[in-house]
Amino acid sequence: MQQNIVSDVFGGAVEPTVSYTIGLIKQLHEGQTDQSGNPYATHPQRVADNVRRIFPEASDDIIMAALLHDTIEDCDIDEEYLRQKGYSENCIAMVSLVTKPSNDQRSYDDVIDDLVASDNHGAMIIKIADNMDNLHPERIRELTALDSAKAARLAKRYHGSIEKLSVAAGLDKGRIMSIIEGAPSLNQRNTKMETKEAEYKYYLLGYTVPVRTTLGPSGIAEIDAFYPDKNTGKLERNIELVSRILDSDEVEEITKEDFEGRCAQIFAEKKSDLEPPPEPSG
Repeated sequence: MQQNIVSDVFGGAVEPTVSYTIGLIKQLHEGQTDQSGNPYATHPQRVADNVRRIFPEASDDIIMAALLHDTIEDCDIDEEYLRQKGYSENCIAMVSLVTKPSNDQRSYDDVIDDLVASDNHGAMIIKIADNMDNLHPERIRELTALDSAKAARLAKRYHGSIEKLSVAAGLDKGRIMSIIEGAPSLNQRNTKMETKEAEYKYYLLGYTVPVRTTLGPSGIAEIDAFYPDKNTGKLERNIELVSRILDSDEVEEITKEDFEGRCAQIFAEKKSDLEPPPEPSG
């Protein structure tokens, strides 16, 4: 039983969740930054927040597509990668509809017109939410300071996009613009995220695999799971564990000290396996 759980977690696809997807986009966008130098993964998370604000009844598929909306375009993955991760065809279709490949010669207006023509309500909402984040007052001020002409040009583009898409999606443009104007500070959001990522819980999966998880605002373990790499002893992210760690009967919550001791034991065992046997004496 114990071995089956471990092999099931480390091998094979799990059904993605929103928390799993947040962990995945952090991994895929790692090393990428926005124009302010902040981790790029904060952008799709704000886009997902915007989706919830303008369309509270959004399904998990829409929220996950919002989180993934830049991955095909910026992270050197394709639809098949998302399919192998277990995402639904509906979710993948939304991501593809809001993706503009590097060799796509369409103008921005044509892209928006084609999105309207697709009649995909979820994809249109995601694009509106993306435009909303690009129109965040702080982002516009930062871009204006760097290049006022470009800032004005992009603001006009995003306003025009919201105009078309809100009509097609049946949303109130005035309400959307009010949400943009009242958006929380980007710095406040970053501070909350840093606080969140500094809190952990420790578990043993199947009493063999030590796992450190981050805590969400509600105190529930979510988003990231870490386990010690057997070659280096260094903690490595394994987001496949997230959906299973708390659902298994083989999970035991442990102290940080016990977790560190188990990590050291795994490393010592692996190191011993790698060392050559002693030469026979005499």
